[in-house]
Amino acid sequence: MGSKVIEESFEKVVNYFLGKGAKKLFHGNHRAAMVRGKFIYKLPFCHEGVVANFEEEHIFKKIAKHKEAVVPHHKNCVELNNVCHSESNHQVIGFARCKIILVYNLPVLLMERLDPMDKYDKRKTEFMRRFDGGQFGVGRRGDFLCYDYSRLYEYNFMQKQENLENLTKYILDQFRFGYFDVGRVFPTCNGCPDEDEVAVIRNS
Repeated sequence: MGSKVIEESFEKVVNYFLGKGAKKLFHGNHRAAMVRGKFIYKLPFCHEGVVANFEEEHIFKKIAKHKEAVVPHHKNCVELNNVCHSESNHQVIGFARCKIILVYNLPVLLMERLDPMDKYDKRKTEFMRRFDGGQFGVGRRGDFLCYDYSRLYEYNFMQKQENLENLTKYILDQFRFGYFDVGRVFPTCNGCPDEDEVAVIRNS
């Protein structure tokens, strides 16, 4: 298959999900999000977005799924060695479940939908706020789950970098990446959402 302009595939994917009843949410620096029912779709629109999708799938499948990167969350948290210690309230800090699906050869990340916390949510601990600005939501079991955690790979899981690069190389070779005005298609939300943006997500 020859190279394709990322913008062409991206807009095909957006229209595909719109046809399935999904709604557009926001875009960040590298990906845009759509929602349908219990699921969020993360659509990459640049090289970094493709890598981020594979990183999050890799973190979840290889680490978070086995609870290796999950720590207890407690209301009266005292952090020791970056781990929260106190009486348990049966909640955990972890990662939203996800997997890669290919749509028009674009690697879309299918992620479980969470009830998002806005940037001022008082339930967040300092530990949570260090996860890429505290981008957390509440899962169906009441757990506090991070939904934007690709950057953690760069800092915590670099020993597996070669395997991850092999996963992404084929996809990256399929597209020509240039400037893409994603703001033409999606409104912007960079980082942790504010109260108004949370309301949009909840009502979508």
